[in-house]
Amino acid sequence: MSVFRRTFDRFFSLLSARRRAERKLLDPSAAAFEFSTDSRMRQACAEVVKLQAPDWALEEYAARGLPSQPNVISSGYYKRLLGEYLVAARFAAGRRTLDCSCGLGWGAYLVSLKARSLFACDTDLRAVHFAKEHWVRPNLHFLAADPVMPCFPAGAFETVLAFWTVERCPRKNLERLVASIARWLAPDGVLVGVTHFIHGGGRQVAAGTRTGTFLTTDQLRSLLNPFFRDFDALDLRIFKARKR
Repeated sequence: MSVFRRTFDRFFSLLSARRRAERKLLDPSAAAFEFSTDSRMRQACAEVVKLQAPDWALEEYAARGLPSQPNVISSGYYKRLLGEYLVAARFAAGRRTLDCSCGLGWGAYLVSLKARSLFACDTDLRAVHFAKEHWVRPNLHFLAADPVMPCFPAGAFETVLAFWTVERCPRKNLERLVASIARWLAPDGVLVGVTHFIHGGGRQVAAGTRTGTFLTTDQLRSLLNPFFRDFDALDLRIFKARKR
């Protein structure tokens, strides 16, 4: 075997191993197992599952799922919901973090246990008020803000979370949204998100009381490409990318 072939095979093997390791970081089940020995995180997850959401929230956020909903608990789906934010906690550990679509704030609360600081924003004033009342930590800050607008200084965060943000953003604003997130991220910062990827062409849909967009993995990759590299997605749902 030639030296070139051996070098190429070794490079390809290392690249494949790195990709497998990176994809494991996106696995909610692996994240849940990793944090299963963390007593603070276990207690926080138990608090989230006991959450009593107001009636308006049950209707508004039903599509996203609430870990405390009886049908979500009985089906075991709550483990997936919690696991996705535990994935986010991996990428936020010790870092300045932004959750740019926090909803009722329970996910931001979980991630704040690992983040250096966490700012969580949402356009829904009721949700922000609810989150401020229910989730209190010294490094966790909730505020009403639109992620499409220039709300934060450039390079303010090392990790940005975009859970169900694409669906809630009108298609015409998607490029502005991505540009804003890229601006807020420090060099080499990480974007972690959850969305419902679809097969076929993207479409604009009604999502609760908002108009949002579902995309294929290729469409999201193309949307992020001007600002981000190393895009990866798992299970047609969770994704991450790194700022160029």
